[in-house]
Amino acid sequence: MSERHDFDLAATIVRGQAPARAVTVQRAVAFSGRLTHQLDYVVYLHVLFAK
Repeated sequence: MSERHDFDLAATIVRGQAPARAVTVQRAVAFSGRLTHQLDYVVYLHVLFAK
């Protein structure tokens, strides 16, 4: 089963900004108890590094 894909070979590659090297998490956020699940911290830090 071969599928044919048509690609635009003249497309331009645009790079975005590099993620931050370090972020600061405020004590009130880290110890507030609002981030109850372990993945909450992972998602929160991911968003901070991406911004």
